[in-house]
Amino acid sequence: MTNKDSGELAVTVEVSMYPLQEDVEPPIVAFIHDLRRQPGIRIVSNAMSTQLSGSFTEVQSALNKCMATVLAGSGKVLFVTKTLNLDLAIEKTPELDP
Repeated sequence: MTNKDSGELAVTVEVSMYPLQEDVEPPIVAFIHDLRRQPGIRIVSNAMSTQLSGSFTEVQSALNKCMATVLAGSGKVLFVTKTLNLDLAIEKTPELDP
């Protein structure tokens, strides 16, 4: 799907980071803070993952930059991402039918 305003491919990406060490919270928090500083994307985090939404170029650029910083560090880490070619309203909780 494209963003109607720019004509560019719109995506929503879910990313989970798993540091392979005992104290996992500090590197995850640092990664999320780094993502939040990236321009042009919307970000929502919860206890299980972080969702990013926006143009493919901006979302991938943010992920590439922030993941490269983590991967270049001394710790071992696993990233899991899922990409959907749709700009979801990640800020809004979906309504479920009864």
